[in-house]
Amino acid sequence: MKLFELHNPSAEEMIMEEAVASSSWIEDIEMDGKDLILTLLSGNVYRIHRFPKRLYSKWLVAPSAGKFWHRFVVRKYIVTREF
Repeated sequence: MKLFELHNPSAEEMIMEEAVASSSWIEDIEMDGKDLILTLLSGNVYRIHRFPKRLYSKWLVAPSAGKFWHRFVVRKYIVTREF
């Protein structure tokens, strides 16, 4: 799902919600259960553990995905590199 796109998700989509972030370094943001998967344009993939859905929703509409990352995620959640 692209940023700002509204739709009625199916049950399958609700399990794995996905969004393309508007950012110069973030390629994709998607929820995977209680975790958020962050894919960078470099190809690096990170898992943000136990990321709240309310913050995910706010991230999708943030004017800058990168500024949101630095203000609300860095040093506040456990982040591990996936690949």
